[in-house]
Amino acid sequence: MVLALLFTRWAESYVYRQKQEQLLAAGRSLQPVAGRYLAGELGQAGLESYFNTAARTAGARVYLLGERRVRALLPGGSPAAGPNAAGAKTGAQPKPSGGPGSNAVFGQTIRSIWQGQTVLSRKITLPALQSEVVLVGLPVTTNGSVRGVLLLASPLAEIQQLLRQIYLRIWLAAFLALLPALVLVYLAARRLVAPIKELQQAALHLAAGETPPDLPAQESSEIADLAAAFNYMKNRLRQLEKLRSEMIAAISHELRTPLTSLRGFIQAMRDGVIDREQYPRYLQLAHSETMRLIQLVQDLMDLARLQSGNFTLQPAPCPVNQLLEEVVAALQLAAQEKHIDLQLQPLPREIAITCDRDRLKQVLLNLLHNAVKFSPPGRSVTVQAARSQPPRPGFVPPHSATGGDVPSRPVSGDGARRENGSGKPGLSITVMDQGPGIPAEDLPFVFEKFYRAEKNARSAGGIGLGLAIAKNLVELHGGHIAIDSQPGRGTAVTVWLPAADTTRQCEPESGLPGEKISPETEHTLQ
Repeated sequence: MVLALLFTRWAESYVYRQKQEQLLAAGRSLQPVAGRYLAGELGQAGLESYFNTAARTAGARVYLLGERRVRALLPGGSPAAGPNAAGAKTGAQPKPSGGPGSNAVFGQTIRSIWQGQTVLSRKITLPALQSEVVLVGLPVTTNGSVRGVLLLASPLAEIQQLLRQIYLRIWLAAFLALLPALVLVYLAARRLVAPIKELQQAALHLAAGETPPDLPAQESSEIADLAAAFNYMKNRLRQLEKLRSEMIAAISHELRTPLTSLRGFIQAMRDGVIDREQYPRYLQLAHSETMRLIQLVQDLMDLARLQSGNFTLQPAPCPVNQLLEEVVAALQLAAQEKHIDLQLQPLPREIAITCDRDRLKQVLLNLLHNAVKFSPPGRSVTVQAARSQPPRPGFVPPHSATGGDVPSRPVSGDGARRENGSGKPGLSITVMDQGPGIPAEDLPFVFEKFYRAEKNARSAGGIGLGLAIAKNLVELHGGHIAIDSQPGRGTAVTVWLPAADTTRQCEPESGLPGEKISPETEHTLQ
C-alpha cells in the first residue's frame, strides 16, 4: 500500500513533467515561425498551418499575443498582456472570462514572458478556456527585442483523466499483490506466534506451581534460543526448588539434633538422672553442640553477607608457608585418628601475599577438613603450594596425588571463567585426597549453596555451605577456585590467588638460596 501511494505521487509528477517538456519542445519549434509572422514574412494561413500541426502533435491549444493585435485574451482588453496585446490561436477564438484572482495570476505570467522569461506553469487558469491548464509561455523575439508571447496550454482535465487511468492500474496491481501478501503474512505470523503462545502457556503453568514439559526445539534460531532459555530456566528453577527443600530439611536436621541433645542433657541434669560427678562431661558435650549451632548460624550469616555484597576483607601481608603449616597442624590430630598421612609440599622460597588471613585460613581449613573427613583410613592427603600463571577458563587442578591421569571434567567457580586481566603470576594451593571422589552428574553443582550429592559420601554431615562460602571468599580475593574429581580416584581442589604488587621474598628455613624447585612444584608451574 505504501509503494502504491508512492507510485501515484511519482506518476502524477512524471505526467506533468512530461507534458511540460512536450509543450516546451513544441513551443521552441514554433518560436521561429511566430517571429516570421510578427515580422510580416509569413501570412495568416501559413501561421495557422504550423500552429494546427503543433497543436495536434502536442495535444494543446496554441496562442500568439502580438503588439499589432487588438483583441486581448483578458476581459476588457487588460494591458497586462503587453501594449496593444491581442490574441491569435489555432482553432476557436479566445473567450474573455475568469475571475479577478485568475486574471491577476495570468496577467503576472504574461508580464514575465514579455520581459523575456520562459514560464512553465503546472496549474493555472486560462481565461480563454475558462479552465485550468498546464501552460508553457515563451517570448518571441525579433532583432533582439520581444515582439510577442507564445502560449501553449493543455487542459488539466485531459491530464487528470490520463492520471486516473494510471491510478486505477497502480491500485489494482497493489490490491492484487496485497491479497497473497496478507495470506503469507498471516501464515508467517501464525507460525511465529504459535511457539510464543506455547511458551506463554508453559510460563503460566510454571507460575502456577506446575512443571510443564520441555518446549520442543523450533526451526527459527531466535525462537529456538528462547525455548532453550525457557527450558533452562524451568529446569534450573526446579533444581533450585529441590535444593531449597533439601536446605530446609538439612537445616532442620542440623538444628534439631544439637537442640534435642541439649534439651536431653538439661532435662537429665534437672531431674537428677545424671550424677553431679558427670556434670563436667555432659557440660562439655553441651558446649560442643552449642558450638556446632553457632558455626551453622555463622556459616549462614557469612553466606548471606557474601552474596549481598556487604562483606569486606581485611587485607594484610600473609606468609604462605606459615599459613599452610598452621592449617595442616590444625587438622593433624584428626588425620592421625583416621590413620591418614597428611603431607605438606610448601613453596621452596617463602613469599607473603596480601590477603585476609582469617578468611583464607577458613577456606583452606574447609577444604582440608573435607579431604581428611572423606578419605578412607590408610590413604594420604596432600597440600601443595606453587607459583603459577593465571589459570585459563576451565583450568584443571593438578591431580598427582591420586596417581592417575588428569581428569577431563574440571569444574571451576564463576571466577575461573574470567581471564586474569593483569597476566601476572600468582599462587596456587591444591588440596588432593584419595577419597571416593564425586560423581560426574554432581560435579557441576558442588559450588552451589545447599547442594548435597546424596549418592556421595562427601555430602554426609553437612548442609552444603562450605564450598559455596569458599568460592565466594576466593573470588572476593580476586582469585579462582576449581575442583576436579573422578569416582574412586579422589578429588583435587585448587585455589589460585593473584600475587601482591609488593611481594615480600623471604629466606627459606633450610637450604641455600637459589635451590632448585622440586619436580612436583615444577610440574605444577608447567
